[in-house]
Amino acid sequence: MKHWKFFRTLILIFLPSIILVMNGCQQRDVISGNDFFIDLTTGNVTDRNGMYQTSVPDYANLYLTGGEVYVFGIIVFKGIDQQFYALSQYHTDGCTVAYQVGYDELVCPCDQYHFDKYGQETFGNGSSYLTVYATSYSNNLLHVYTP
Repeated sequence: MKHWKFFRTLILIFLPSIILVMNGCQQRDVISGNDFFIDLTTGNVTDRNGMYQTSVPDYANLYLTGGEVYVFGIIVFKGIDQQFYALSQYHTDGCTVAYQVGYDELVCPCDQYHFDKYGQETFGNGSSYLTVYATSYSNNLLHVYTP
């Protein structure tokens, strides 16, 4: 059963990238070229080499269930399961998505499309998705893995 969950996770992470390449679309995110870390004690964002990049003034939101911040074109939020998630900030229509804790989904305010925490569309026309980025949390550092 653990193997199935592992393969399901791989498929959910890599399938959107494959579809993106096959459709010839260009990703709209302005993501950092490097993985980055959000220090949840200061709000400082650093790259994997510890170099300061920027700060997130509303970093304390990430302590709250449903709290969200936007960094480098990525929405980072704490889900109702108390896990951290990172997905593309922009829907294909160019609007910024927001995490709705009541739905436990991300919602595009422009067309009301809904997306689960794995980037899959749950309400809409079925043709869009959000790119998912892996996260890990240790010692008050939230690591967001970017390609």
